Amino acid sequence: SVGIYLSVSNLQPLEAWLHREMLVLLCTKPYQDPYQGTSSNIELLAHLTNGLLNQRLDAEYDARERVWTTDRLLAHIKKKGLSWTYIEKQIREIAAFVLLASRQQLIRASKKSLRLFSHWRLDFLFDDDSKVWLLEAEIVPSTGTIGGVDEVLKT
Repeated sequence: SVGIYLSVSNLQPLEAWLHREMLVLLCTKPYQDPYQGTSSNIELLAHLTNGLLNQRLDAEYDARERVWTTDRLLAHIKKKGLSWTYIEKQIREIAAFVLLASRQQLIRASKKSLRLFSHWRLDFLFDDDSKVWLLEAEIVPSTGTIGGVDEVLKT
């Protein structure tokens, strides 16, 4: 998954900022289609990207290999011949939709002032065709770290 940090600094006019540094978390094991083979050989937790959980479940979990920097992700995308511009455009569009869908509720919640500062994280997956999928919007993103890049981003 790729976590994009988003700061909302104003509601009217709506003003938000996407951070360049991303939280790039790789799953513990390569993806296995659950519809291939028997259900007994599927590891249900193998595709989770939650680093803290993976550290607890797998003694050999190496955050340096499973948590990438933004530069490492961009180099990987380029090496695969994919277009970061195309992916980023989708991320920006999805972020705008999330904010617009939330805007009225945020305005009601901030009754005294239309100014606020809110730090969110939008988590995405990219498929083989560079299609971007929103997994979740975290309005209170975790501040726990597993070291390395994750710690640098969150401190």
